[in-house]
Amino acid sequence: MKKIFTILLVCLLAMTALFAQGEMESNRKPAAAPAAVKEAAEVKTGLAIIASNAKSKSATDKADGQGRADITYAAVLVDDEGRVVSCVLDALQGTVKFSNEGKLTTDKNAEVLSKNEIKEGYGMLKYSKIGKEWYQQAEALCQYVVGLTADEILSVSATSASRNGIDLASSATIGYTDLLETIVKAIANAEYRGAKEGDSLYLEQSTSYSKSKDATSKADGQTQSYAYMSAVTVNEGVITSMVIDSVQATVKFDAKGQITSDINAPVQTKLELKDAYGMIKASKIGKEWYQQAESFCAYATGKTVEEVANLAVTEKGGAVDADLVSSVTIGVTDFTEMVAKISK
Repeated sequence: MKKIFTILLVCLLAMTALFAQGEMESNRKPAAAPAAVKEAAEVKTGLAIIASNAKSKSATDKADGQGRADITYAAVLVDDEGRVVSCVLDALQGTVKFSNEGKLTTDKNAEVLSKNEIKEGYGMLKYSKIGKEWYQQAEALCQYVVGLTADEILSVSATSASRNGIDLASSATIGYTDLLETIVKAIANAEYRGAKEGDSLYLEQSTSYSKSKDATSKADGQTQSYAYMSAVTVNEGVITSMVIDSVQATVKFDAKGQITSDINAPVQTKLELKDAYGMIKASKIGKEWYQQAESFCAYATGKTVEEVANLAVTEKGGAVDADLVSSVTIGVTDFTEMVAKISK
């Protein structure tokens, strides 16, 4: 009898333990599902250049003349509502001087730096009422326009209300007209090229005076600021989008140092000129400059900054990679140099 009682007691204890375990399992909350990672939204990448030769002047007996190219350029990222997600502004003054004998007096091999690259060396600080250099004021203006549409940007003035932590009256007193016009133009040029929100936006340039030349008794001389600009987005060292444009700001002068070209004529970029640039007739692959530039950008997208910066080139600056030479026969050295600046 005792044996039967013991067996029954053991069974009862076992059933009690199982019941208690079941209660614990039923009261236990299910593990939370991992939160879904929100994919970054795709954004448009835009680049714009506005150039003018209007401040060029002829030489006199007392002073050299100059071909001066004032070039303002901007890169933007824009969302699908047309609002600025990111913005970078820069500008450069390409100045080549010449005498009243039609001879260049500026070293045409001189390095040409932008205002962002010169930084304090630009020298605006001593004239600034708010104690800020050009590059600092341009950065403030870019921060201010984040979140605005093109129409809203056009209405911005020094008296506009503070936004994004920026009060323009105390942060940016540089002239807005050209800068805002360039940003708006970049917005209009923006396209989906692979960039996403959170990508870093870079604006780089490579400019040369090397094609400037003296005047002779038979032919005019010229000053030329040959500028390349690029908007590049990068995520974890990989290029996610890229746009390249170029402008040749050229001023002609005679053997007496007198300007012979219209310095007030519009200066168009190669992307604006498109087929009118006239490269296709000399192209071995039947492609215009803008088409080849687009092909290079497509090639660079998805590669690392280091890979593109160190791209192998020929002695003349042409591409070597077989995947590139079939669509790009123009020199790419300026392109790779601009990418190399990103990692500096």
